[in-house]
Amino acid sequence: MGKKKREEVYDVEAIVSKRINGDIVEYQVKWFNYTEDHNTWEPIDHLNCKDLIDQYEQQHKGEEVERMDLVIEPGNGFDKNWHPIKVFGATKRQSDGKLMIVFIN
Repeated sequence: MGKKKREEVYDVEAIVSKRINGDIVEYQVKWFNYTEDHNTWEPIDHLNCKDLIDQYEQQHKGEEVERMDLVIEPGNGFDKNWHPIKVFGATKRQSDGKLMIVFIN
């Protein structure tokens, strides 16, 4: 029997922002011991920091939330009917504002 692959766990330092990506609520996460350059957008089910999420929601109650739509374009995998096993992150491309997704299939 092979070794079981161990998932790495990272600590959340702060919730920086919130957006709605399609139908999924995502939070921008500042990771403990990492710079802001390493911040990522994560769906709530990837996070285990209810207290930080509650604190963010309380501080930003009533603010408008950014909404994004998933763009399917040739060459990104979705046009080939790939089905992601795990999404590692998503971000807005600086050059044109399109959503970029990192995943394995």
